[in-house]
Order: sequence, then structure tokens, then C-alpha cells
Amino acid sequence: MFSSMKNKRNEILKREMPDQDQKTSITNPLSDQALQKTDRTAHAPDVGTVQPLRCFRLLFHGISVMAVGIVLLPVVFYYYTEAFTGKAVGVSLFIAACVERMWAMYMLQGAGRASSGAGRDWTAIAVGYAYTLTLGAAVSEFLVRRCFPGMGFVAGGAAVYVAGVALRYWAFYTLRHQFHVDVSDTSGERHLVREGPYRIMRHPLYLGGCLEIIGLPMFLGTWGALLFGTLIFIPLEITRAYYEERFLRKLFGSAYRQYKEEVWAFCPNPFRSGRRP
Repeated sequence: MFSSMKNKRNEILKREMPDQDQKTSITNPLSDQALQKTDRTAHAPDVGTVQPLRCFRLLFHGISVMAVGIVLLPVVFYYYTEAFTGKAVGVSLFIAACVERMWAMYMLQGAGRASSGAGRDWTAIAVGYAYTLTLGAAVSEFLVRRCFPGMGFVAGGAAVYVAGVALRYWAFYTLRHQFHVDVSDTSGERHLVREGPYRIMRHPLYLGGCLEIIGLPMFLGTWGALLFGTLIFIPLEITRAYYEERFLRKLFGSAYRQYKEEVWAFCPNPFRSGRRP
């Protein structure tokens, strides 16, 4: 009797074991396929979850407050400074340049998205203050000097500034949704951009900003502001470009390293062997 009960128990165990093996063989391949389908260039790794300190967030938003103050500065002091030829034209063009820059940085990508990483990217704060201070110095010096420079400087400065703005918008159009003020933000759908201006240089956005900060003071004949922008803003803008590359290398790996070897940072590479297929 005991032997028959033991035999029945063994038969039941044998019937259950194949089912367990079958479940295992079904589950493991599915999990392996799920791992194999992960594409790091389509879905960026979450590398920007560190929350910034409150003081850095306040500094970031302080740039917007200062920018509004810079726009209002020539308006407030317009009637308290002596009249001179070209005063209205210079102040009007300066205000238009400031409003365009604010719209491009905040409204073009959405104010919410622009502020989503507030304070997380220290280079955005440093560059923002340097750019704003350079503009403030330019309009202040223009109102104090009370004159435009020679026509050569006016024409040259206007050409350099317009070239910088055009390059910036070309880069905006090429990047589309991938542009963000916070360069450490690599979330969302991403791909390595090698079209448009990025075919001939890695950082057209930052080169455009440098051209603007040279062209506007040259147009107004404000040499102190030009010196400040050259010594302060441009080095910070270059630092920002190479700071961004830390995250691009993590995101795209060997593809970005190859891109870096083929394309220079701020100008076309004259030694480039050929067009990339």
C-alpha cells in the first residue's frame, strides 16, 4: 500500500516538472529579447536627475530679471541723456536685439522647458550673466559716448551680428526638439545630429553667440563692452561647449568620438578627408 502511494506521488511530481521547465524556457528568452532591444541613441539614459541647490535656481531665474532690466535701461535713461545723431536708431536696434535673444532662449522652446533644468547647468548661468552684462555695458557706453563709430565699424559690426543670429537659427532649426538651455539634460528621444551647420562644425550655436557678442558692440562703437565680452563671455562660451561634450560622449559613445575626430568644434576642418556617407 505504501509503495503504491509512493509511486503515485512520483508520477505527480514528474507531470509537474516539465511544466516548470517550460515556464522557465518561455520567460528567459523574452527577458533577453527585451534587453537586446534597448537603443541608447533613441532613448537617452537618465543622467540629469540631480536636483540643483535653491541658490542656483534663483541665480538661473535672475538672468531673466536682469535681461528685462537691460531692456528697460535705455528706455529709462533715454530722456535723461543728451540727444545725438543716431540715438533713437541705436537704442531701438539694441532693444530689438535683446527682445529677439530673450524670445529665442525662452519662448522658442517654451518657457516651461527652458526652466525645467533651472540651476542644474552652471555653464548656462555663467554664460547668461556674461552675455547680459556685456549687452548692458554696450548700451550704457553708447549713451555715454553719444555717437556711432565710423561707417566701416557700423557695417562690419552689423554683418558679424547678423551672421551670428543666422547661424544660431540654422542650428535651432536643425536641432529642433533636442535643443535645451540645460546641456546636461539628455532625456527624451535623441540622435546624433550631423546635418545642417553640424556637418561642418560641432558647436554652431556657441559660435553664433560669440559672433553676436562681437558684432553688437562693434556696431555701437562700445569698445569697453567689446573687451569685456571677448575676455569674459567668449571663454565661458567655449567652456560651455566642451562641458556639453561630456554628456554627448556618454550618450553616443564611439559615434561621437568619431564625429569629434572628423569635425572641428568652431570652424570647418580643412583637412577633412571626405564627406561622411
